[in-house]
Amino acid sequence: MTITSKEIIEDNQQERHQIIEEWPRLADPTGYLLVDADFTTLFGVNKSLNLFNEWDKFCIDFEKYIKQSPIKDKSSLVLSKQLESKELQKDYRYYVISVLFHAVIKPIRTADNKLPTIAQAQNDLCFLCKSEIECTDAIKSMRDDFNTAQKPLFPRLIAIKEEESLTKFYVVCNGLEFKLPTFLRAIDVALKLKFVLNLQFAESTELFWGFVARYFYQINYQNKSKNNQLLLLERYLLSQQQT
Repeated sequence: MTITSKEIIEDNQQERHQIIEEWPRLADPTGYLLVDADFTTLFGVNKSLNLFNEWDKFCIDFEKYIKQSPIKDKSSLVLSKQLESKELQKDYRYYVISVLFHAVIKPIRTADNKLPTIAQAQNDLCFLCKSEIECTDAIKSMRDDFNTAQKPLFPRLIAIKEEESLTKFYVVCNGLEFKLPTFLRAIDVALKLKFVLNLQFAESTELFWGFVARYFYQINYQNKSKNNQLLLLERYLLSQQQT
């Protein structure tokens, strides 16, 4: 019988950092493969395939949804214009689609009744750096800030941007830092970390992750999956599949 990291945490009421200490291979550069294995044990082998098989179709349909949405955020409007280019690098297009999600599906109030801005949600989802040095400094700064606040660093995407292309992709959280080959694989690993290690995402981004979990993985993400904005989007995407 295979025991997963999630079951170890739940059965022994262990803190997440203790799991990483007792299972140091999780912190290896290829530790995300262990996360893959645990996720497969928990949810089945085919759960991840939908993301990679259906993402491009989703992007086509969601771009139409973006165009018919009244976006007022200025930086998001600039990003949406970039989607008109047929030459846009694939990973960068995926990034733009993902962060524009927050301009279309607005962040909702957090547990402490604060309303995150669109920019905050976009930044919490994926932080862009200009170089490896800036990336290293940013990760250290994030961890220091969360340690000072005595909170765990939520799973977060970080990418290196060169002009209008993304070249390197990371998923980081407390004690873990994974370098991934593509933006989409980074989304996949970040979502799996949530379910395998019982990690929480930034509240500002929960509608995005709730949608990804439900639409591509058929996993309900607490009550966020039933948000009215998400239900309207899913209804629209279903209508596009039927045309």
